[in-house]
Amino acid sequence: MKPEMMAIVTATTKDFRLACMANVAPDDLVLEIGSSYGEASVALLRHCGHLIGLDVSAEAVASAKERCKEFVQEGKADFQVVDIFKEPDRAIAIVSASYDAGGPAVICIDIG
Repeated sequence: MKPEMMAIVTATTKDFRLACMANVAPDDLVLEIGSSYGEASVALLRHCGHLIGLDVSAEAVASAKERCKEFVQEGKADFQVVDIFKEPDRAIAIVSASYDAGGPAVICIDIG
């Protein structure tokens, strides 16, 4: 049976971080759309089981990988350059693959 899924969308980064951390459980697989430089990712990774971060910027993804290096090395985090508007099929494939593996339980979208 697939887990219930929750999507969190906020208008500000501060609200995003607060809402995500209040709704993430230790075993959750989190899909973070707009992971940027990984600032919120670090906080999420302290509360979740696994995180997949997607961002349109290669520079931001490289920074997120460096900022979350210990989590990436442990296999707890994965960051990918994806423009979900220009590459919707690829984004859907990533989400589908993670869902087939048992998640994501939480989808976080930072549009602020």
